[in-house]
Amino acid sequence: MPVDWIVGIATIYLLWQQNQIFKQQNIIFAKQGGVAMPPETDRTRWLKRYWPMFAMMILAAVNLGGIGYREYQKHRSFPPEFDDPNNLPLMTGYGLDTPSSCFANLQSKILLAHRSDYKVAIGCFLWDGTVDRLDAPNVQVSNLYDIVDGETALRVTWGEVFNKYRQEQHAVGIIVAVFIVPNGVSITQFTTLRQARALGVRIPSAGIAKSFQPVPAPAIK
Repeated sequence: MPVDWIVGIATIYLLWQQNQIFKQQNIIFAKQGGVAMPPETDRTRWLKRYWPMFAMMILAAVNLGGIGYREYQKHRSFPPEFDDPNNLPLMTGYGLDTPSSCFANLQSKILLAHRSDYKVAIGCFLWDGTVDRLDAPNVQVSNLYDIVDGETALRVTWGEVFNKYRQEQHAVGIIVAVFIVPNGVSITQFTTLRQARALGVRIPSAGIAKSFQPVPAPAIK
C-alpha cells in the first residue's frame, strides 16, 4: 500500500479519536458547570458541534481519492517515448539474427493495461543523420503481436530491396524500435516513425544493433 494511503487512513482515524476525546471533555465540562448536554437526537446542535470533524473527513477522503486516481492513471499510462530522456528499457535484447532480419525481446507485461486496445511490433531502419530520426525512410515493420503477461519475442524479415538499400548506405548496423500500435492501424500505413506517431502509434524504446556480418560496399564500376 502506498505511504500516502496509509497517511490518509491514519489521519481519518486520528480525527475520529480526537472527536471522541472532545466529546468526552464536553460532557465533563457540562457536568462541572451544572449544564445539561443537549441530546444527541437534536441533529442541528449535533451537526453544529461536530461539523469540523466531518469537513476534515471529507477533505481526507478527497485526498485519498486523488491518490487513487493518480495511481490508476500511472497504471494506465504509457512508458515515455524513445526520445524522452526518461524512457524505460523495454527491450531485454535486440539485434540482427540474419543478414535479412532483426529481432527484439520485449517486456510486454509492462504494457498489460493496454492489451485490449493495442498490439506491439518492432521496426528496423537505417538513419544516416541527413534527416531527423523520425523521418528516416524505409522502416521495416514486423507483424503485430499480442501484449502478454511476460516476455514477447518479435522478429521482422525483409527482402532484397531493403538489403540493396543497406548496401547503398554502407550500413554495418541498424536501429531497432518498439511500436505500440492501436487496434485498427495497419503496419502498411507507415514507413517512418513520424507517420507512425501521426496514427497514434507509441514508440517507447529504440536501440542500435551492430551487424554481426558487415555489409560490403557495392563494387565501383
